[in-house]
Order: sequence, then C-alpha cells, then structure tokens
Amino acid sequence: MQGIILASGRGERFWPLTEYTPKPLLPLVNLPLLEHLLSALSEAGCTEIYVSIGYAADQMHDFLSTIELPSAITPVLAEDWEYGPFASFQAVIPYLSTDEPFILVPTDLYVSPQNLQLLISTPSPMAMLFDPQKKQSGSQVKMNRSNQITELFQSKTILPEAFPNLPALRAMPKFLDQPLPEGPNISYTVFTMLQHWLAEGGEIQGIPITTTAWADVDTPHDLVRLNHYLLTDGWPPYQRPPGRFIPADKSLEGPLETANLILGRHSQIQGPVLFGAHVQVGENCLIRDGSTLGDNTVIQSNSELAQCITLPHTQVPSNVDLRAAVLDAHGSILH
Repeated sequence: MQGIILASGRGERFWPLTEYTPKPLLPLVNLPLLEHLLSALSEAGCTEIYVSIGYAADQMHDFLSTIELPSAITPVLAEDWEYGPFASFQAVIPYLSTDEPFILVPTDLYVSPQNLQLLISTPSPMAMLFDPQKKQSGSQVKMNRSNQITELFQSKTILPEAFPNLPALRAMPKFLDQPLPEGPNISYTVFTMLQHWLAEGGEIQGIPITTTAWADVDTPHDLVRLNHYLLTDGWPPYQRPPGRFIPADKSLEGPLETANLILGRHSQIQGPVLFGAHVQVGENCLIRDGSTLGDNTVIQSNSELAQCITLPHTQVPSNVDLRAAVLDAHGSILH
C-alpha cells in the first residue's frame, strides 16, 4: 500500500511560528506532527510513503532523512506548492504505482494506525473514513443505508443527517484518470476531485471509525487542546513520546537538579507535564495542566505556564502568566 502526505504548505494560521518552523515539524507531545502521521501510516501497513514538501523544503528534507521506519519514505518537492494542496498532490502522482491503491492524508491530521488500517483493509476501491459519534461543522458526508457516500460538502452548520469525515482517502489509480486541470489551479482541490467523481457516478464507500483517536490540527488552539488531551490520557499516544512524563497525580518541587532538569527553589511541576532534555526552570515558577516543554527550554523566575507548548531552545521571560500558548525560540507566542 502506498501512502501520500501533503506537507508542503506554509501554515498561515500558525504564523509567526511557522516563519522559522514549518507546520509539519511543530511539536505534539514533543514529537513533530509529521512524525506521528508517518508512524501511523507505517504501522497501518503503508510500505511506501511519499511526502510532498515545498515551504522550508531544506528543513523538511533534513528531518525526513533522520526518520527510521520500516516503510520507505520519499520526499517529493512540489515546485508549485504555493498554489495549494492540489499542486502538491499533482507533484506526487508521477511517483505512484499504477497497480496498487494509495492512502492520501494532509500533514495536519492526527489519526491512530487502527483507523488508517480500516482504509487499507477494506475491499472497496474508493473509501473515506467518517466519525459516527461526532457532530461538527466543516467537511461532512451524507450516505445511504449501505454507507455509500452520496454527497460530500462543506458546511458551517451541524447537520443531523450528515457526519464529519476524516481527511483520509483510499483511492485506486483510476481515480486519477478523470480530467485534471493542467498546471497550478488555486480553485481546484482534491475535495473538488472527489465531488466530481461522485457527480460522474463514481462510488466512495464510507467507513465508520472504531476509535475516537483523530483530530484536525488546523490552528494553534487545536494543537494545544490535542496536546493537553494526549497528556491527560484521553487518547494515549501509540508510541512513547521522548522525554520525562509527570502524570496527573505526581509533582516535582525545587530545588532539584537532575541530568535533564534544573528546577529552582519554590518552583513546582504539577502533572500532567512532559519535558525534554536539559530543561531549566527558575525560582518561584509553576508548570502545570498538560504543558509540554521542548529540549533546552529555559523558563525564568516567577512565571506560570498552563497548557503550554514550547519548541526546543525557547526562552520564557520572568514574570509571565501564560495559558494555552505555543512558544518558540524566536519569541513568537500564539494563544
């Protein structure tokens, strides 16, 4: 089975964090978003994974060269990445085998291998996942009694007869035989392709997911909320995140000095908190409530962080009180 990850965009809604760190490399429980997705596809059974890259291509290529998985991982440079996900998808098409299906996902999808396995194991040539338990606006599907998708649309309201679909597609090469616009086309998307496929009589099987382990990570709020949920055992990660994890019923108090943590006097870390290597916390600080601290984070004195994420090498100043923030080494803070 082939896997495709569209990971070439700028991540505008995460700006200015993505000025220095491309969105696929932003941390979720101290692992890049992209690493979670690569691991899930590999574990689900994708033996070849193509990653479309564009913005910050050098950083992305360097990261992908360090990943060790049973699957073969191939970065594909999308020259026209600025024209959107469809241009990135077009860049990968020439690499695909015409003899086997592929799984297509965006880089900002957090999903369990068990859910992706449903797409891989189905006998249906074309299939999409949907969540029968959740009601939300956005991308939705309507189906008949056999769970064949009859309509795929975007809605700003929650419709009782529709279900949210996961942005994960199983498709056969014949899906690519339909006429495609030549060159970059901003208005044309994979979503448009699927709508056209249905309009021309093509079938797409809807597959209900079996676990709730999925989320779109479209905004900083999504990232912070999902990070907190994972640390509070809402959806246990399917691979152990790097660093030391302090569970909800545990705490650390300063002064304390270990190989990977310096905790100042009268400072506390109240779980659930995950921190990486060489973290320093000054005096009179409180770190709590699902925060994740990246490697080499330094937090100055008299500061409090709750549900925060710091990228590696972040310097948090003194006398700040931050809630649900994402911070990077260049001083960018997103709430």
